[in-house]
Amino acid sequence: MDFITFARLLGLGHTDRTAPELTEYEDVALEEYQHMYLDGYPADRQTMYLKPYYYVLNNILRQIWYPKLGDSTFLCDDSQKVLQCFGDDFEQFSISRYIWNKIHDATEDPVRHLPYAPYIMHVIE
Repeated sequence: MDFITFARLLGLGHTDRTAPELTEYEDVALEEYQHMYLDGYPADRQTMYLKPYYYVLNNILRQIWYPKLGDSTFLCDDSQKVLQCFGDDFEQFSISRYIWNKIHDATEDPVRHLPYAPYIMHVIE
């Protein structure tokens, strides 16, 4: 199966397939994420002082993409980049490519990437 077929199985169209990958966005300094934190608290990759909007989004993403991965009081993996895409300056990234890459990562470390099993089962069925 190729990526285009996978994206179509998820019901995602051409717009998603041609959107930039999350990895194409530059890594920025931790201070650049300060706008996601409450005033007076530093951007420290912890979730306790995220603004409510980002806190709720992080919890939703954590349940979908990173269940039981690491300490829930810290942002996981590439969470900051994903949350940044939902900020004031919305930036679209390819969801299907993101999931496709995570499934590929699961081949290297299946225990860590177990949340992607439903997507894999959808493809198999």
